Amino acid sequence: MEKPNSQHRTSNQQRHDSSTDHGAIVNDHIHEVTIVNWDGDLDPENPLNWPNSRKFINCFLVSISCFLAPLASSVLAPGVPALMKEFEASSSVLASFVVSIYVLGFAAGPLVVAPLSEIYGRNIVYQVCNVGFVAFSVACAVAPSLGSLIAFRFLCGVFGSAPVTNGGGTVADMVSPAHRGAAMSALLTGPLFGPIVGPIGGSFLAAAKGWRWTMWLVTIVAGCLTVAMLVCLHETYPPVLLQRKTERIRKQCPVTERHECARSVRDEGLSPRHYFSRSIIRPLRLLFLSPICSVFALYMAVVYGYLYLMFTSITVVFQNTYGFSSSTVGLVFLGLGIGSMVGLMTFTVTNDRYSQQQAAKDGDGHKPEYRLVLLPYAAIALPAGFFIYGWTAENGIHWIVPLVGHALVGFGMVMSLMSVMTYLIDSFTIYAASAVAANTVPSDEILVQFKEIRPLLFGTDPDYKDIFHRIRRLKDLYPPAKAREFPFGAPGVMPESRTKLVSQLPDRCVAETFLGSYMEAFETMFPLWHESSYVDEMAQFWANPESADWTFFAQVYIMLALGCYATPKAKLQALGLDGHALSKLYLDHASVAFSGSQLTASFNYAGLRTLCMSMLARLMDLIASNDQRDCAITVGLTVRAAQTMNLHRHPRLFGGMPGAEMSTRIKIWTTLVLLDLLASVRSSLPPVIHSGDYDASVRLGREADNDTLSPAPTDHDSDETPFDHILADFLPTASHIVRMANSVNQELDYTNVEKLDRQLRETLGKVSNLHDSTATPRKHRLRSEMFQIIIRRVMLILHEPFGRRPNAAVNFRCSYMRLLECSLALAVSQGALHSQNNPADGMKWALNMFKEDFETALVCIALGIRGNKFDSEASTVNGTTPRDIA
Repeated sequence: MEKPNSQHRTSNQQRHDSSTDHGAIVNDHIHEVTIVNWDGDLDPENPLNWPNSRKFINCFLVSISCFLAPLASSVLAPGVPALMKEFEASSSVLASFVVSIYVLGFAAGPLVVAPLSEIYGRNIVYQVCNVGFVAFSVACAVAPSLGSLIAFRFLCGVFGSAPVTNGGGTVADMVSPAHRGAAMSALLTGPLFGPIVGPIGGSFLAAAKGWRWTMWLVTIVAGCLTVAMLVCLHETYPPVLLQRKTERIRKQCPVTERHECARSVRDEGLSPRHYFSRSIIRPLRLLFLSPICSVFALYMAVVYGYLYLMFTSITVVFQNTYGFSSSTVGLVFLGLGIGSMVGLMTFTVTNDRYSQQQAAKDGDGHKPEYRLVLLPYAAIALPAGFFIYGWTAENGIHWIVPLVGHALVGFGMVMSLMSVMTYLIDSFTIYAASAVAANTVPSDEILVQFKEIRPLLFGTDPDYKDIFHRIRRLKDLYPPAKAREFPFGAPGVMPESRTKLVSQLPDRCVAETFLGSYMEAFETMFPLWHESSYVDEMAQFWANPESADWTFFAQVYIMLALGCYATPKAKLQALGLDGHALSKLYLDHASVAFSGSQLTASFNYAGLRTLCMSMLARLMDLIASNDQRDCAITVGLTVRAAQTMNLHRHPRLFGGMPGAEMSTRIKIWTTLVLLDLLASVRSSLPPVIHSGDYDASVRLGREADNDTLSPAPTDHDSDETPFDHILADFLPTASHIVRMANSVNQELDYTNVEKLDRQLRETLGKVSNLHDSTATPRKHRLRSEMFQIIIRRVMLILHEPFGRRPNAAVNFRCSYMRLLECSLALAVSQGALHSQNNPADGMKWALNMFKEDFETALVCIALGIRGNKFDSEASTVNGTTPRDIA
């Protein structure tokens, strides 16, 4: 027990009225807090000082539980054919799932069981999980259907994970590091031999009494063990024992001061809610944020995955190749058992002795790393055993040879498991249960996933001569994916400071050229900035770039990348620059900066703009991807981020917001709706945003209804409001069409198709008339051209299901004609953009953005020519006939 620090006392208030047997101090004048700890190194209440008999009873009961729970995972396997026949099921997937679902429960349980044991103690968790395990074992034994059996098996696995997860923590509570290796060997005997003994006993029991008796056997043993643990098991978790000791001290204090007079040395002062929330996520934090947990979890997951593949192949190999019967094939697992036993004895005899010798030699006490001395030998034994088994299991070689491989695998598996588990327990001590849970979850998950590739690796003919053919099949089934980074694609290393990002910025003159190209090319159709905000923020950035946050750097760099891509080739040549290489370089820097923003800054408008611009880059294939749906995924993430910032609600709902910010919010949201539409067209997935998901007034141009939102438009953008109104009215209709076309449960009614077609044609006419003058600025004419492309692409989506049907020219005349007209118009638009793609104009970016739309149109034209569907009524576009275009 530690006395309170002097800073918690007053010098003239040192009178003690009474003292408890634990040294707790109670004062009538002030609240003195007694810090409760063990009464010295030999405190008999400390589990490390318990009598060996009590330690043995606790370890023995927990070890039996650790044996029974894994045994239950495999004891049912020999009875699966009988239960599938009883339930009249023939699916091989379900047959495998009945066994593997238990392992899924084993993966889910530790995430809850381990934190609870570190909050409420080991004992209560053991008792509750024991009762649940018995109850669901009974449910499995009397299951009336295959579905109920699968559900009960999962819950059985959840409750059965408690001893395997918390057993290491129990040993760490009671046994000192110098002798912990031997105790862990006894504890882990169960998880090692349970899955091996299960099929052996299960095969004989299922053949004699039926598959249900395998679960009745588990129930009987688990019930007896539950009673024994209820009577004999003691709490071992030090924080819980110290808290109980604290409560005893508090009972000797006055009632009014009972809560304040003493607290445990392990009490961190957190509320129960905060303590629970922190504990419940500890296994996941260790798994993803602790390098040693992550590395060993991955290693053990691979070991268990290959071990499971070998388990599932043993029955097929030894029955089909060596002619073993269904009852004797279970004896093959004894090879694993013998190897595991040798590994267990080796670890037990050598590890504690080595740790003690090294601790004495170094003079620094025990170190967790001493537990890993045997791991390299295990890493050699495992692949050697797998190789021997896989290469020699054929009819011309005696069956004892693959069993030698089994023994090596068992030896390596035990050495790996023991080394890793004891290392984690010595490293994390009171949080050992969470560390074990973090290590267990990936292993259990991969056991289930590896069953998917089992049929490919283990067929009815395991001839080693066929190995290269099987490798080729595996390669064909799982082709290598292209390297891909989120959200921009180019890999990069996080810079140590913003100074390095500043040093990569181009000359101010070159940067202004690229930024100007971006604003002219993209801002007209995909507005993300309020004009005054852009000028002010960029001026502030260039005045002191080092002070900008990560998101602003990401925003600037991706604008430079897009602007460089849109800059005419002649201008780039005049500057002596390689536009393609620069675009890739700036995208790389944007990726690095955006990665930094996720770690150091909250989400803001710059982050939303960056994500929107990354979608533009994806649409133009500036970011390589092996899946067109990546853009749709980015849209979904960006939409959720925008909704968390309430961009889907009208800015007037938030009083006191400056007009420039209100305009910015509306522009970003409307551009996001448009990008959602384009990504949906590209990926053939329904749009993320539904028209009912945002306020109807949150649309471009609507800010003109309120004079406080933005200043009066200048002469060069006096037509912004009409265009924005057209766009705002078009987006809900277009999203509805694309959503209906990509829906799996709804079909477009043709009456509704004709109505929607009229709306789209009206919108198309408005856009065509808006910028038909040659005096219209080039950027506005380009915007009009792009808008018409989008409208016609939506019209193709609307009419394609009907226009391609047999006899469409008669039965669906409207769709038939509209499909051809829109396809021809899109082809003409492609030609118009292509003619502008010269060194002076640089329209390559627009061609790339809509290239898939043009390809779709050309396919429709080709199909029309092939079927001779272009009759005299087929319209011409700008004097161009269908056959001219073909």
